[in-house]
Parts: sequence; structure tokens; C-alpha cells
Amino acid sequence: MGEKGLREKILACDDTLKQLVEIPEWGVELEVRSITGRQRNEVYEGATNSQGKVDLTMVYANLLMSAVFDPKTGKPVFRKGDGKELMGKVGSAIERLLEVAQRLGGIGGRAIEEAEKN
Repeated sequence: MGEKGLREKILACDDTLKQLVEIPEWGVELEVRSITGRQRNEVYEGATNSQGKVDLTMVYANLLMSAVFDPKTGKPVFRKGDGKELMGKVGSAIERLLEVAQRLGGIGGRAIEEAEKN
């Protein structure tokens, strides 16, 4: 059997990036994972109101709810409805997680700026 074609190779690979992040404010270590293209769209869609305006706070909350996992169990730490409560936590911890989630997920400042314009 020959070498896999590019399509098969790309679709079969596990390209999830992971990084452990220490959050001393909460006394925990969390695993942040890259998000998929589908999840990336859901992050923005879930933060868009009926007038088509993007709520930046909810973009950040949705990203964290999609990207933060328990390193021991591999399960998501936050549930879908946790966004507002999560964003009420200390900013330094949120910022630390966001920096990693944005880097691993390929969500840069430009993507967020574009979403805010719409």
C-alpha cells in the first residue's frame, strides 16, 4: 500500500494543540486546547446579537468555554451557560487563559477587531 495522499493525511491527523496553564488566583492548573474551525465560527456566532453586533465579552467567554479542559479528566471545565459568571472572575486569570487560547486557536487581534466591526 502506498503513502497516504495529502487529503487523507490532513484529515486523519490529530492537530489539537495543548498547553497547561497555571492559574494561581484560583489555585488550579488548566489545560487549554486549540479549537477547530467549526468551534471558531461558533465562538463568534454565539456572541452576535439580533442586530448583528458582536459582544466582545461573549467572544472571550465562548472561547474559554470551548478551549479550557480539566487536565486530569480531559473534560471541559465550563458549561455553555457559564459565560457571564466566568467573565466576572479576576481579569488577570481570564487574560492568561485568553492569551493561550487565542494563540493555540489562531484567533489573533485582527480577527477580533473584524468581528467587532460587523
